[in-house]
Amino acid sequence: MSLVRMRKFYLAGPLERRDETVAKLEGLGLLHVQDLAEQVPEPPAELVAEVARAQRVVDLLRRVRAGMENPSEMREKGDVAELLGIHDQTLQKKNQWEQELSQLEKEYRALEPWGAFEPADVRLLEEHGIFVRFYLTTEKNLAREGGAFLEKAFWHRVVELPGPQNRGVTAIFSGTPPEETPFDRMPLPSRSLRELEKLIAKHREGIAKAQEKLGELSAYLPVFERYLREVQSRLARVRVTAGLLTDGPVFALLGFAPAAREKEVFSAFAGTTTVVVAEDPAPEDDVPIAFSNGPLIRPFETLIKMFNLPHYREPDPTILVAPFMGAFFGFCFGDGAYGLLLFLLATFLVSKFKENAAMLPFFRLLQILGVFTLVIGLMLGSVFGVSLPRFQALQSIQSAFLLRTYAEKPTEFFYFALKIGVFQVMVGYVIKLVLSLQRRQFQTALCTLGWMTILVFGYFMISKWTLAPRYLVPALVGIGVMFIFSDTSSSIAKRLGAGAWGIYNVAGLFGDVMSYARIFGLGLSSAIIASVVNEMAMAMVGPRPGLGWIFAPILLVFGHAFNFAMSIIGSLVHSARLNFLEYYGKFFEGGGKEYAPFGQVK
Repeated sequence: MSLVRMRKFYLAGPLERRDETVAKLEGLGLLHVQDLAEQVPEPPAELVAEVARAQRVVDLLRRVRAGMENPSEMREKGDVAELLGIHDQTLQKKNQWEQELSQLEKEYRALEPWGAFEPADVRLLEEHGIFVRFYLTTEKNLAREGGAFLEKAFWHRVVELPGPQNRGVTAIFSGTPPEETPFDRMPLPSRSLRELEKLIAKHREGIAKAQEKLGELSAYLPVFERYLREVQSRLARVRVTAGLLTDGPVFALLGFAPAAREKEVFSAFAGTTTVVVAEDPAPEDDVPIAFSNGPLIRPFETLIKMFNLPHYREPDPTILVAPFMGAFFGFCFGDGAYGLLLFLLATFLVSKFKENAAMLPFFRLLQILGVFTLVIGLMLGSVFGVSLPRFQALQSIQSAFLLRTYAEKPTEFFYFALKIGVFQVMVGYVIKLVLSLQRRQFQTALCTLGWMTILVFGYFMISKWTLAPRYLVPALVGIGVMFIFSDTSSSIAKRLGAGAWGIYNVAGLFGDVMSYARIFGLGLSSAIIASVVNEMAMAMVGPRPGLGWIFAPILLVFGHAFNFAMSIIGSLVHSARLNFLEYYGKFFEGGGKEYAPFGQVK
């Protein structure tokens, strides 16, 4: 498994044939074009805005259509300008109604505690000498000042309100109410609850109609998607054209394409005025990378892309990460039944989102991780938190269970997790050693050998709690080698500084190894939680049928569902952390960019 081998292509031709060449390149869909011009102008703002608008429209209509129970049949034809106008008008009304609805609902919530009344009726009462007043205050102030003041009213009511002024007072006075009050007066609302309810219902109806209209527009999704591709193509052509090198009547272009498809590039321009020259990339070239992995390894590319892409001169790290990621995830999850559930869930998601190119690789990754968890969980002898070795029927095959269960032998599993850490870090150093020898960086190779010696014999000293010479002496030799060859500079000062920094990082190396204890911690916690859920459910079940027989299955379902969900998150995050922080840094440089050919492949 390795990165796709790339070739570098130069294209040159008469300037008057530039646009024709760019159009042919777009149709070919093979060349990752790089800018040759010293100053590349920005594309027109109007075109960038048009692409962004088209993308927003397509994204919105896709979401609308995905949420429809019975979407109408797709329509391939339509006037895109007219459809965009309908979309913009509908969306503008919908957004306006949603904003107004939010304000109405806020006003309704503020008025609701005071009760349902008509402001017109309050004004009518004032004309007959009956005055209704609304006040805001706090519970403490109401208790201190309210008694004397409210005695002047012939009726009052206190309601609870949210916020710092958490008490509302409605008071009715016969005759002119007091001018001086210990409370803050709230003005008479302009609308009643009944009026607000009608307005809220009207706005919700308008929003529903707008949503229905957007649902109708989603039937024209192929038209909008075609429009999006057109404007994206125009923008891509403008960017490629702007990056061309022009010198008088001639233009030149630089790009990269897979070496296996070199003949297609030459065939596309055979018989034209455009000259094509191909060569292997130079060491200083910023070559785009493309992965070349099989179906079992390909889903792990999702993780590599999330972290950092390798550069062209590095090996493909996917195959170097995949087995460790699967094993770590399985040990952190640590339950065979959970692994089977994860596989079934991921399989369902794969079938449901098979058209979603963004999410599909992640769901396939979960499928593979589910298989790892199933196998490792059964090796550990755990199914839904139940220890398989405890069953009499399985006593004869106890040796098949790798570690029995976490709870039974936690110390054994702790040291096993550290051994895994030493092994993976050592693999990282071996990879770095091989790469250094291939690149003829012999001092770096010697420094790496020093680190490997420190790791192995340092682990023996810590695990055995001894400073025996057979471990201490090789470790000190490794530190000496690392100190001398940490820097390849001829400057003694730089070598001493790099060596001193390396000695400081020795503690970090063993910190990296100790980080693998998280495999032990997560696996142990997952197993204990599953076991506790089982014990709680069994405690609820009495000798005779009763309520416990009803609630025990509910507890089992919700308890294991919670443990299952939390274990997925923890196992995924911490397994990735071990790979990308403790392991990657030993050999990985990164900084590559993904191969993105101009145009669409036929």
